[in-house]
Amino acid sequence: MECVNALGNMAERNEYISEFGSGDPQNYAYKLRNWVTGEQNTVFNLRGITINYNALKLVNFDVIKIMILKVRPNATLTLHSGKKIKRSGT
Repeated sequence: MECVNALGNMAERNEYISEFGSGDPQNYAYKLRNWVTGEQNTVFNLRGITINYNALKLVNFDVIKIMILKVRPNATLTLHSGKKIKRSGT
């Protein structure tokens, strides 16, 4: 098993974390910025939410940031997925 220094890998790709937010260990988001090109990517992991096209229309870094910082104390986010695959009982 190979052990990788994750921060070292970011340096090799000329990236740094420009913003980070976490509600708990399984709910976090961060923005990566390339210091050469200025390109920015967002990475997030949210417990209980499958990241797909429909979820990405509603969930983004700014929404997560607002919820973590409690800018709107009663903010909720509801995702509905009409397409689910369910195994039959046979």
